[in-house]
Amino acid sequence: KKSSVLIAKKITSGLHNIHSNNILHRDLSSSNILISSCCSFVKLCDFNTSKHLELHNLMKNGDQN
Repeated sequence: KKSSVLIAKKITSGLHNIHSNNILHRDLSSSNILISSCCSFVKLCDFNTSKHLELHNLMKNGDQN
């Protein structure tokens, strides 16, 4: 259970990092999360459908996609 909480925190931290850079993953699923055997590394992967949000357009028009 302790490792599940640690993994969830690392996933949340990764999402915060990409969102802080105006990037939406758009395909987050268990198959797009890599976890090392000892749970020390958690990586988000497969950014093929990700989208970079341009803040000025988002504020002007809203996210249309």
